[in-house]
Amino acid sequence: MNPDKNKACVILPTYNGAKFINETLVSINNQSYNNIDVFIRDDGSTDSTVEMIKSFIKDKDNFTLLDSDNQNLGVPGSFYEILRRIPSTYGYYFYADQDDYWEKQKIEYAIKLLNDQHNDIPKVYFSSFEYCDSNLNHIRYSSDQTKNCDFYHSLFYTLGLGFTIAFNREAFNQFIKNVNPGDEMHDRWIIRCACALGQLVYDKRPTAKHIRHDAAVTASDNHMIDLFKYFIKEELFGTRAQIEAEKLSHFKNCFNDKLNNDELEALNLFTEAKGIPSQLKKALFPHRLRPTYISEFCLRFLFLIGKI
Repeated sequence: MNPDKNKACVILPTYNGAKFINETLVSINNQSYNNIDVFIRDDGSTDSTVEMIKSFIKDKDNFTLLDSDNQNLGVPGSFYEILRRIPSTYGYYFYADQDDYWEKQKIEYAIKLLNDQHNDIPKVYFSSFEYCDSNLNHIRYSSDQTKNCDFYHSLFYTLGLGFTIAFNREAFNQFIKNVNPGDEMHDRWIIRCACALGQLVYDKRPTAKHIRHDAAVTASDNHMIDLFKYFIKEELFGTRAQIEAEKLSHFKNCFNDKLNNDELEALNLFTEAKGIPSQLKKALFPHRLRPTYISEFCLRFLFLIGKI
């Protein structure tokens, strides 16, 4: 396949998504920007997801259902598997989830912001979005991330959810094709890479509807009380904090020779430093790491007691 700097591709893993997959496919197919290919990989669904996908794409040359080889890879494994199997010839790459509805100009908006005179720079885009119920009725809009788009916020916080993210070919090559992201979540990985080594672009316009339902894989859309419960269970008394530190260590090892001194110093502090002096230094770290006061306090408390 010849490189096409104007062509976009969509990466869509599915798993038991029969309830919403048709609406998702329709919203992708109806984009105002139509120079796209869509790659789908099912992760072993036991409902009618695969049959619905096959029915939808049977007359569409630009939709491809990849063979799953009977593997259940989970998230983010299925995203990375698709990325490993598609060409690096596209100008733009978009993450998609099986249960979100894209606004008609989603791809067009992203490409306009990604496409400027500096196309040799790895660039990652993410946008605001709208929380909806299962009938696509409005609940609320996502928080404004304008003030949080820096390297430090990307260490212990996911700035943008995957279905809002797009990136250019340089970001694909430098952050995915030429390195191993490990098992870091696909959205946090690509955004952290952009904050440290490229350019991160945030769009205040809501470009998709995010459906809240019981089968959601991530907890990122929970209200404050739910986030505090998550902190108690997963971070304070669970292993989530240690896992996050391990993933930061993997990131540092991948890009050790490309990070600047400040970035390396921060990563060394959070991944290698041990003992009470280091715990205090982490707790008193001069940069904000999470967007809300309660989430920041919880993280600093973990530092203070030596959980990270």
